[in-house]
Formats: sequence, structure tokens, C-alpha cells
Amino acid sequence: MLTKNNMTEEVPTQRKSFGPIIIAGLFLFFVANIALKPSENDNLTAQAKVGLDTFSFSHSVFEQLILEAEVSYIENFETGETLYQKNAGIVRPLASLTKIMTTVSAMTIFPEGVTVTIEKEDLEPSGDHGLIPGEQWKLEDLLVFMLVASSNDAAAAIGRSGEKYTGDISFSEYMTIQAGDLGFDSLQFSNTSGEDLDEEGTIPGAVGNAEDISKLFSFAYKKYPDIFNITKKQIVILYSDIEEHLIENTNTELQKMPGVIGSKTGYTDTARGNLTVLAELSKQPTIVTVLQSSRQGRFKDVEEIIGLIEEKHD
Repeated sequence: MLTKNNMTEEVPTQRKSFGPIIIAGLFLFFVANIALKPSENDNLTAQAKVGLDTFSFSHSVFEQLILEAEVSYIENFETGETLYQKNAGIVRPLASLTKIMTTVSAMTIFPEGVTVTIEKEDLEPSGDHGLIPGEQWKLEDLLVFMLVASSNDAAAAIGRSGEKYTGDISFSEYMTIQAGDLGFDSLQFSNTSGEDLDEEGTIPGAVGNAEDISKLFSFAYKKYPDIFNITKKQIVILYSDIEEHLIENTNTELQKMPGVIGSKTGYTDTARGNLTVLAELSKQPTIVTVLQSSRQGRFKDVEEIIGLIEEKHD
């Protein structure tokens, strides 16, 4: 018969015999767990890589994109989907891209069938595209003149005439308010042309970001296609009441940009080279905007983007 002391002695003996087994089991479990972790980590890494590859695949066309422009934005014209962007939310000087908003505001506020008379004071801004004091223009024709020639004189005449309809605020203030109402909050206008406010070229006449100006161009083209469709032409002939005007498009590289439906240039000392283009690329209308390039670099930048998109879909 086992005594109490014997029973007490036997229990520790049994624990001692299982102890090494338990310890060995824990050790094997620990080793196995460590051995499995690299494969699990590899699997997670692979999953992450697949995710990145999937995300970047649609953008892979732009991986080799090297632009002179500091800001760029590419958008699906029909859906508004952002296809590519670089600093697109940063506010920059707009230069003559301003005239897109000048057109939208003029078409909104001017009475139908109105004419605009050119005054001597309208010819004070920089640039001379042949407007004559006293000549009268149909509003739509003068807007086309302004957009294609990027005429600061025409923009001044439209802004001055438009103040008959803006009440206590200037036409450029009305433009800013309307831009905000349309959801383009980054767009701010101090004049109707985008021309720098000082001779030194340090104070911009208008500012905004690339995404908003792209969406504005999209809105403007859809609403006023007859006006903006003409901006794809290299040379346009327009008539005032007394004069025939032959004007050349400031987008001098249109012939190198396949599928262009409409475009607007901009250049000042503060803005440097800006350009917005709407093009039918691989049967898909696409908006391309570059800001803060150079006078010639803006065209090369857009040509590069268009070429990549076309090459991807060939």
C-alpha cells in the first residue's frame, strides 16, 4: 500500500518525465512557426505586389513620362476620371487659360444677340491682333477671336462691356464667383485675360489648379461646343461689322497633336508655359493640362502625353 509520503513523491516523478516532452514540443512548435513565417511573409509580399501591379497597370503608360511642366493633369472627358496627375491640386498662375472662364461668364451674362464695340481703352493690354476702335463684333465671334488669338484686347473689351450686367462687382469678380458656383473653388480672377498685373511679371492676373482648369474646359466645351470647337483650327477668318480678320492659333503645334478637338494656350512671366488640350485619343476623348512649362515645352509635353496614350492603344 502506498503511503502518503510515497504518493507525494510519485507525483513529482511523473511531472519530471513529461516535462522534457512538453518542452520539446514547445520548442518544435516554436521552430516550425519561425520556419513558416518567411513563406507567409513572402505570400503577403506577393499579394501586395499584385495589388500594386494591378493599381499601376492602368497608369503604366505614364511611367516613362518625363515632362518639363511642373504640373500636369489628364482626365477622361466623358467620365471625369483622373487618369494621371502631377501636383494637379497646387494653385498656379493661369495666364491666358483664364479666357476659358471669360467665355463661360460672357455667354452666361450677356443678352442673346448682343454686340461688343471696341473702345480705344481696350487696346491698352499687351499684344496687338488688329482690333480697331469703333468696330462692332457679335459676342460669339469676338470670343472665338479671343480664344484662338489669345487676344488680351478682346478680353478687355468683353470684360468692360460685361460690367453693364454685373451690378456692383467687376466682371472678373463675377468670373470668380461663377467659378466657385460651378465647383471650381481654386480659380480666382483679377482680370479677364490672365495677363500679369505688374510690369515686372510677378503678380498673376489669375490663379487656379490644373484639375479645376481641366474640368472647366470640359464644362465649357460641352456647353458651348460651337465656340470651343473652332479652337482646333490653325487659321480662322472672322468678321466684324467693318473688317475681315485673319488670325492664327497660338497653339502653333496643332498639326503634331493628332485628334485635337479644342485647345487653349497660356503664357506669362509668372505662369510660364500653360496648355490645355481636348483630344480624341484611341476613340476616347481626353483632357490634358500642363502648367509651368516653357513657351515651347508646353507643346512638347502635351505631344509626349498624347504619343504615349496613342502608343499604348495601338
